[in-house]
Amino acid sequence: MTSQGLRGKASAFSGSIIKKLDEEKDDAAKHEILYNIAKNEVLYSILKGIYEEVGTDIFESAVDLVKFRCSPDHPRFFDDVEEPLKVEDVPAIPEAEQEAFAAEHLDKTYLKYGSPEALERTGGGVQQVRDLQYKRWDWAKDNLPTYVNMLRVAGHSDEAIQAMLDGRPLCLPDDAMFTEFKESLKGLKAIIEDNTELTNVGFVFTGSSVPGYSQNPMKGKAFKPSKITSASGESDVDLSIKASGVDALMDELATKGVTLRSFPTTCSKRTGGIRHGVKGDLGELISEELGAWWRKWDEKLPGGLQLTFCEEGLKIPPWEARINILD
Repeated sequence: MTSQGLRGKASAFSGSIIKKLDEEKDDAAKHEILYNIAKNEVLYSILKGIYEEVGTDIFESAVDLVKFRCSPDHPRFFDDVEEPLKVEDVPAIPEAEQEAFAAEHLDKTYLKYGSPEALERTGGGVQQVRDLQYKRWDWAKDNLPTYVNMLRVAGHSDEAIQAMLDGRPLCLPDDAMFTEFKESLKGLKAIIEDNTELTNVGFVFTGSSVPGYSQNPMKGKAFKPSKITSASGESDVDLSIKASGVDALMDELATKGVTLRSFPTTCSKRTGGIRHGVKGDLGELISEELGAWWRKWDEKLPGGLQLTFCEEGLKIPPWEARINILD
């Protein structure tokens, strides 16, 4: 860009700031505008220096790592709430009314793929599915006391529901198992990074046990979180391994003829990504130590363990949760 072009952009930027300041009568608000501008410019200067020093790949990987480690370790029911709801404060549905309540709110429907009803929900493509999922999520957030009672009527205890809101998925029966599982993931991170080309390994809880209901568009009511996770204790744990180098690893496996189950996943209201399941013996295909870890926990967990892999930059939707293995 020419110096004249730069001066033109600078002039336009300055003009927009002056206009904002002229329109704002409150001195404190004017100060906030100037503060945010200065803060952004200082941050830009710092990050630009780091970017120029380390290069694109390392910089982007570091940014992804910061974003991930700063993301919540629980489903984000309370992101915009000053006083998070406590399950014990929610009045329970009287026993005499529970059958009618369940009939109104719970739904175990599982539509057949390709059926007219299924096409009504998904025929418009991936964005239609995202819209459906966010409508379910918004309903749960906006009607949280009712949703808590839906979980109760489906058989979940108050302790389990509160733990779910705080970050322990419903598929893990108690805090002892939750703690032991997280501790094992610290070791698994080292195993993967020592025995594969993957780096910056982290873990994400996915699946219906995280928010308490299914986001599969084929299940339950279309726009309401009505297909509640089973309270039988037999739901599997869905774990996604998030790391730098996953895409390259999947490409390598595919060239060797390994069957991959790659499927789209929602990241935000307008974006998505891909997670990969690997069909076959993980010990033979990726790492003997990884295979041994999976076999141990698949047997130990009441409902078994499902593993997927995704690239580290994949954003986590609000109904999933980072697993905190740093504390």
